[in-house]
Amino acid sequence: LTTYIDHLIELEFKDLVCYYISKLPSNNQSTIMAKFLDTLSNRKDKEYYLKQGFTYKIDIDTSLLILAANQRRDQTFDKDNNEEIISTNSKNLNENDHKQLEALKLLTTFLSTQTLDALRFANQICRYFLNDAKYEGIRIALSYFPHDIDIHTIEANNRQQSVDDLREFKAFGAYIAALEAIQRWSELHQKQQDNTSTTTREDQAYLPIVIKACYDVFDYPQGWLVDSTNIHQTSPDNETRQTEMSVLRHKYISMLACNLFRIFDLIKQEQETFRLITFLSDSRKQQLYTLFSKEALNSVLLLTEHAAERCLDRQQQQQTDDTTVNYFL
Repeated sequence: LTTYIDHLIELEFKDLVCYYISKLPSNNQSTIMAKFLDTLSNRKDKEYYLKQGFTYKIDIDTSLLILAANQRRDQTFDKDNNEEIISTNSKNLNENDHKQLEALKLLTTFLSTQTLDALRFANQICRYFLNDAKYEGIRIALSYFPHDIDIHTIEANNRQQSVDDLREFKAFGAYIAALEAIQRWSELHQKQQDNTSTTTREDQAYLPIVIKACYDVFDYPQGWLVDSTNIHQTSPDNETRQTEMSVLRHKYISMLACNLFRIFDLIKQEQETFRLITFLSDSRKQQLYTLFSKEALNSVLLLTEHAAERCLDRQQQQQTDDTTVNYFL
């Protein structure tokens, strides 16, 4: 029967497939259903046949989880890769990225409850997207869940602890918010540079929003992309997950900090520079500077040195001015 179903799929007699899948042994139905769904390039087709599968009492929840698992891809998470460490530009999504997002959309649409499986799959592909600097993929994944996603609802539906899964999910949201704030500030600053006649400094006015968004990542409760419990320790993929989160934490905390230091340097915000360097060095805040690569740390120290030099120059100028005033008095 499985061979016959394969022929039906190959010949595109799609409307017969779900019926014959339902005649298979129950432990084999979901695997074949997932295989069938993977042959459909149009999401509307997938949704149509998922509904048909539900009508034939095929376990579409398991089918979707298998489909999602089949979309996973191997990826290298390299802590020493400092390419574009200062860039906030998003790279384009490829065909496989769109397949993963489509699988996530189906999970969030068709699973019978608001499930932990969908949340964990979202976190997994968000780690991939962040590692590849494909921020648009993260934005899309986040949009598939309610803004007020609630841990109590998830745990009630799944009867499992999910605090770290939800914290990880919201950590991606915090990072995207910080990137968007930086990008918006850059647009305002460029506009200011292009139109020097205006006296309104929109970039200065927007700066507090940027600072807050970045500090929401730096000061993320109990650590950005850090578990606060040990509920994942028994999970078979926990070691891989921990490695991925550690790499992302090293790469992207420093990238965010470098961008913020650069902003402070551009608009000569020395006090904010010193406040940030103090914060990153604070042992109560996990000494975030230890996450920085040598290159990132050198960049930060150089920008801090610029700020210190400007402060000294300003102080010396003030002393000179005071001396001049006293002379005439």
